[in-house]
Amino acid sequence: MHESCCQGSQFIVATHSPMLMAFPGAAIVHLDSAGAQDLTWEEVPAVQLWRRYLDDPSSVLHHLLEDDPDT
Repeated sequence: MHESCCQGSQFIVATHSPMLMAFPGAAIVHLDSAGAQDLTWEEVPAVQLWRRYLDDPSSVLHHLLEDDPDT
């Protein structure tokens, strides 16, 4: 992608990857039920979630590992 961008190419990439969203010069458009919104890398929900997870894995994992209250 980098070589192609240096030659004038553009890409539209749908991703949750903070690494891809950090690509130099990337424009990040967040799509949700409210529509489209331009965000900075730091504002992206996936980036914020990864930061929380890396700072304290148990604060995120307990949501994934807790028992289903309906069973």
